Amino acid sequence: MNTPASRAPSHVPDWQRWVPIVLALAVLAAVIVLSRPGDTAVESVDETSTTAVVASTEVAAPTTTIVKVPIARTLVRGLAGEDVRMVQGRLAEMGFDPGPIDGVMGTMTGQAIWAYEKLVLDVPREEATGSVTPELWDRMQEPSGIVPRRPTGGVSNHTEIYLPEQVLVVFQADEPVLITHISSGELDEFGAPALYCETVTYDTDSNGNLLEEPVTRDICAYSKTPGGVFTYRRMIEGTRNGPLGDMWNPVYFNYGIAVHGALNVPLEPASHGCVRIPMHISEYFQGLITLGDKVLVWNGDQEPEDVSDLDSLPSFDGSVAPPSTTTSSTLPGQLGAPIDHIIVRGDNPSRLAEMYGVALEILNEANAENADYRTFPIGGVVIIPAGAFMPSTTTTVATTTTLPDTTSTVPTETSTPAATSTTSTTSTTVAG
Repeated sequence: MNTPASRAPSHVPDWQRWVPIVLALAVLAAVIVLSRPGDTAVESVDETSTTAVVASTEVAAPTTTIVKVPIARTLVRGLAGEDVRMVQGRLAEMGFDPGPIDGVMGTMTGQAIWAYEKLVLDVPREEATGSVTPELWDRMQEPSGIVPRRPTGGVSNHTEIYLPEQVLVVFQADEPVLITHISSGELDEFGAPALYCETVTYDTDSNGNLLEEPVTRDICAYSKTPGGVFTYRRMIEGTRNGPLGDMWNPVYFNYGIAVHGALNVPLEPASHGCVRIPMHISEYFQGLITLGDKVLVWNGDQEPEDVSDLDSLPSFDGSVAPPSTTTSSTLPGQLGAPIDHIIVRGDNPSRLAEMYGVALEILNEANAENADYRTFPIGGVVIIPAGAFMPSTTTTVATTTTLPDTTSTVPTETSTPAATSTTSTTSTTVAG
């Protein structure tokens, strides 16, 4: 018996017989196309995509490759030549102003090299040479890598001063536009601000204003360049004769302490508290900054923001009695000569008497003929008499009193007054 299946027609249409052949030809054609020279990468795109990206990055690297030009000698002061000119040009490109690019290794070029050695190579200040060896020149042809320690996100300009390195950097939108060697307050053998006593003549007060008549006086103070956070607040074009020396184009940022040009900017700290920069840089320095720009000073011990208000104050002229007049009863911080206090908001006689540790009656007597003392205008002057104390924290100081007709001594204790404010200044503050 025939089933339905056995009755199905056995004939296959002709077009169906060609389907396998057509499919086979299509596959063969695809293989031929994909295997053409130059298209092998397409066969393994998935497997080599990561490698391809890496390769493309490596190919771009030659666009930043530095082609270095060697020098054949060590460049020292007094030499001249095209190799010196090449070094000067590179220093200028990085922001280290070497002065005229004249091919001569002079003082200005040496100072620029000092700054590079100290800031980029971390050479200790006292070991900087101001010379360029072939090895140093090889490094100088690479990026300097100088970035701000306090970046602003590119939104403002500021200055950073590094006292241990004796280097100042002006940043504009976090880019260094000037890196210069400096000389700040002189240090003694223990690394503390050195004491100086001099007879000086000056024509400028603590705010940079000209006095009606020059003043000559004997002063003693410490060559202190304090750390801290400040702002540029006044700039003067030309020469100002401060209490401790001439200043060229000073820009004040901490009472009488200024960044200013000087003829002598040695490797070591040598000023009376100001920040000296080379004269050729002071000619345009004021054009790089704006009043109100922040100035951060690193003292080597603390971050600028951690320096207290008291420690950020200069050593005011007259705050230290001359050694020849110091007696056993003179206490640390006691004034050896009168100073001027610039009146600020909130000042009054009682407050100043407490601040400076002086009896109100004595303060009144010292200002009996001072019109400012009666009205206390902001910016006016109050005379702080000798014997008062610079604002300080309360300390107990042991002194020695010699008893008459005996060889024994009796120790006594005296407490210096606690400060209620650290906003004070004098008409003769640190300069130089």
